Amino acid sequence: MTPIVVSGEEDKPRPVPWQNVMAEHLPNATLWRLEKIGHSPILEAPDGVLPRLLDFLDRVEKSG
Repeated sequence: MTPIVVSGEEDKPRPVPWQNVMAEHLPNATLWRLEKIGHSPILEAPDGVLPRLLDFLDRVEKSG
């Protein structure tokens, strides 16, 4: 499975440098950094995050 890191560019507990390190240390990780979003992307921007997350999970499921 391909790991994803979903973070907001305004995330204070997990700032951009932490996001970069996390994504770099997870093999084949995808980093989704969202503009004008803080620590809770799914709560702050569900209309943008959830469809993208569901699409990602659908592709993972189809890939086996």
